[in-house]
Amino acid sequence: MALLLPMLMSIAWLVVLVVGLLIRPAKPRGIAAPDRMPNVTVMVPHYNEDIGRLLGTLEAIDTQRYTGRMDILLVDDGSTNQIQSCLVSWVGGAREHAVKSVVLDRNTGRKGRALDEALVCLPDDTDVVVIVDSDTIPSDGAMQRLVERLWSDPECAVACGYLVPCNPHASAITRMQYREYTGALSATKLVQNHVRRVPTMAGAFSAHRRTVIEHIGGWGRWSVEDMAWTWKALAFGYGSRYVVEAVALTRCPESVEGLNRQRRRWSRGHIEAYGELWRASPGAAVLMFPFLGWHVIKHATLGFAPFNLLALCWIPLETIVLLAIQAALYLLVTTLHVARSANPCAQDWRDAIVSSTIGLSFRLWLWWPGVMGLVDAVRGGNRTWLTRGLHDNAE
Repeated sequence: MALLLPMLMSIAWLVVLVVGLLIRPAKPRGIAAPDRMPNVTVMVPHYNEDIGRLLGTLEAIDTQRYTGRMDILLVDDGSTNQIQSCLVSWVGGAREHAVKSVVLDRNTGRKGRALDEALVCLPDDTDVVVIVDSDTIPSDGAMQRLVERLWSDPECAVACGYLVPCNPHASAITRMQYREYTGALSATKLVQNHVRRVPTMAGAFSAHRRTVIEHIGGWGRWSVEDMAWTWKALAFGYGSRYVVEAVALTRCPESVEGLNRQRRRWSRGHIEAYGELWRASPGAAVLMFPFLGWHVIKHATLGFAPFNLLALCWIPLETIVLLAIQAALYLLVTTLHVARSANPCAQDWRDAIVSSTIGLSFRLWLWWPGVMGLVDAVRGGNRTWLTRGLHDNAE
């Protein structure tokens, strides 16, 4: 029976997702469309970014139709590729929104540190800080939807959009990530959004209430700043939201090395975030322990693969039945997600089948970086290898 425990845990998780996706949550009390849209500053941190890619992001932001006031703040984290000489004409040109560019003296090594140093450059009347990665392109109307959902809920500290890989055909690695992002990953956030407690924000496109930033601080302490900051906000009693209608295209790693480094960093980030949560509120940390425990067990058992193989040898019939149930539930989750989400990728039942098949196998692929991230968290030490700034911009 012990050999079947990982599969039973996975089935329980999938059942929760199915039930959550079947339920259409009522509109929470006290939440209504805002009378006034807040003043927004969009921060775009970048380091040695490809100029064409960065300009694509900036054009997508500048052409957003936002009904309030919106400013754009570029944060150059000490780039060494002479990108500023290319940005001068764009920043100084005729723009829909006010644009300012800040250049840090040296590379800070972390996105969060660069953002923290640039906070002093925000206009005094900024109400909401939106962070957009330099390789992320918000779709038309995404900014309005994201900020509106954040601002309509006074208890909400942060909201993130629905990230969709823009390079799904670059390699087999990116195709798998596309299925992950548009399948179980988004479905999980949709269910968590029912209770306004989404623990993992998509930091490439997220909106933060400025008063909360001033209350709990910025992002510079952590290597996975979006996750740790969100967990800290939850510990202080704030909420978080997932806005599936706010779609943004982002670039995901195209190589095995890039993907492994990204997921190793994310895995370590869970432990880092939990430590921050415990320091802020031990009571909230106890409530969040099952979430952390699932992450640790999933990777510590090598993606459950050894358990499944042993169970298949010792109790084949029961194992086959459970694997079939697991596969069916995964298919149901991806199908329901297509029905419940904005479905910006125009997916249908065939995509659901592909996503469920790839999703199960992709979980096994990621066991190694997941385990190494846990080892890094236990061992501690230098984290500079984890940073985007010192390596690449596809993380």
